[in-house]
Amino acid sequence: MNKRIFRSLMVGLIAVALGGMSFAAVSPYINVQGKLTPPPKADASQSYGTVSMVFTVTSPTIASTWTQTKDIQVDATTGIFNAAIGDSPSLLASTVLNNGDAKLNISLSYTDASNNRVPPSGLISIDESLNSAPYALRADAPNVTYNNPTYPNVAAALDNLFGAVYPASSSIAVNPNQGEKGTSVPVVVTWTVSNFTPTSQKINGIEATSPYQDTATDTKTYALVASDNSGHSATASAAINFYSRIFYGISDTAPNSNIAALPNSYLGSSNSGLNASSGTANYLYLACPSSMAPTFSTNLGTWTGWTTSSATYNGLAYTVYKSPSTVTSATFNVSF
Repeated sequence: MNKRIFRSLMVGLIAVALGGMSFAAVSPYINVQGKLTPPPKADASQSYGTVSMVFTVTSPTIASTWTQTKDIQVDATTGIFNAAIGDSPSLLASTVLNNGDAKLNISLSYTDASNNRVPPSGLISIDESLNSAPYALRADAPNVTYNNPTYPNVAAALDNLFGAVYPASSSIAVNPNQGEKGTSVPVVVTWTVSNFTPTSQKINGIEATSPYQDTATDTKTYALVASDNSGHSATASAAINFYSRIFYGISDTAPNSNIAALPNSYLGSSNSGLNASSGTANYLYLACPSSMAPTFSTNLGTWTGWTTSSATYNGLAYTVYKSPSTVTSATFNVSF
């Protein structure tokens, strides 16, 4: 009997307008269409009232349900009705659509053109499975899982599904990437963002565009965060590292007043295979920040009795180490 009364039932979605890759707000409705046989009014010229229908979405695997009662207008001749359900309470808020086994139940009763109650007793009730289309209602979910990865929204998931712009990536470079302690170094930070067009690019929390110019006086990391309005984001970081300058060489003049006059220098700390030479035999010197405690080894054996003096370079206190004997050339290692 129910099959005769409910000749057909179709469940679908109201169309959601899409523009390019921008996703419009998701409609809270499901369109439900069906046909009542016989129709509530047999004569098309007659005005007809409304039929009260109760729509319920259930899932056999969870306890919660969603229910809405609506007065639905039915075509007097054909018995066809169309209902947009899901606005109050919002079907989008229902968890029953998440399990993949949801069913829509419709129950109703009405009086036909001959004033006969249909059905004669009780309610008409029919169940219909909600298949793939209604699951598009989850499009506004804050997290979407597809094939294990979780994406921030549907736009990102679709991008990955169609191989369009996911995963997002970026790279960053700092030039120069090292500086000398006690100095100010002009820095240029450049970066690229791949697989999406960012609407926000921040360096250390400040909106910026590549190339980004800065001045660094000590070791500094530049952290990039790029993002767009569809939930794509990418991060990258690079740093400029500052080192002390170490001076060394063979000199006939004690360099305490001008350690920069020593013939050799490098930025860093420990080093090996340092070569120093001079046309005449003179003392070997090494000057480093006083906060560093060097250990020497040379190709001339173990030296003891190095003497020290103080100096200043770039506003930093230095200690000058002088070899105990004169040499013409030497290869030595220094560690801190």
